[in-house]
Amino acid sequence: MNNTFYLYRLKVERSKEPRLFDDTTSSPSEIIRAAVEEKPSKEIRKGNIWHIGNIEQVGDTGLFFAFGRVTKSIVEKYDEKVGNFREESEEQAPYTYVILDLKYQVCAVAHKSRIAPKVSQIAANLAKLLNETEMAKDNNLKLVMAEISDPHEFLEYVRAAYAIRRFDVSFSPPNPWDVNQDFQKPMENLLAETSGQKGKTTIQGDNLEKDPIEKLASAAAATGNSASVQLKQEKDQHFVTKNIGGNPTTVTTDEIATQDEKKTLLSKVIEIYQSVRNAGEK
Repeated sequence: MNNTFYLYRLKVERSKEPRLFDDTTSSPSEIIRAAVEEKPSKEIRKGNIWHIGNIEQVGDTGLFFAFGRVTKSIVEKYDEKVGNFREESEEQAPYTYVILDLKYQVCAVAHKSRIAPKVSQIAANLAKLLNETEMAKDNNLKLVMAEISDPHEFLEYVRAAYAIRRFDVSFSPPNPWDVNQDFQKPMENLLAETSGQKGKTTIQGDNLEKDPIEKLASAAAATGNSASVQLKQEKDQHFVTKNIGGNPTTVTTDEIATQDEKKTLLSKVIEIYQSVRNAGEK
């Protein structure tokens, strides 16, 4: 069976002013592990109770688990013994799989239409569930699932451009340790200091340098943020806007039944993530 996993950055946002007994020493990886291993449950929509279960350790840094919802529906049946039709309440529990690398805090979610029409809805509900854990609530933490977009097509436009006159890049509160240290880190720290939730920087000029744009765009994609450029491919063309976004990063696998198959999947997730993170390097 073919499974397509969509990549997200699972980020931990801490309060600027921690309370007296808040955990301020655990790393994001430790926080995420503790939240998942609580096996939280929550009724996110009436009649739909979401659960995490079937947790497995994969290698040194991976967690593999099932995520789904329990619902009750009315099923119409025919009773041959008495010759009558009847209605019967039946419990259903469709679920999908999630694999998580704790080192990079990259989370891959397999889409299943029986659970939700869009994988983004599954990811959003996973974040809601993790925020219901004692780890999150007791320590004033917020866990966020941010989609990792594939930046390669965007970077091809940048590299082939005749001229670039504007570059926009967004940033969000700090968490990932592998952010761009020259720009992303100070901007994210500024956001934290001002208790902001999202920020954006705009750079304009007659013809911007491509190299720093490529590096910052791939770093933004890897941390679940967005970027855009105004460029033209030829001298006599009009400027157009190109965006990172709408092109999710995915990993496809056939079998995930054995521990070895799960390790292979985790390796693929890390490899694809690193290809996004390093896409701006020449």
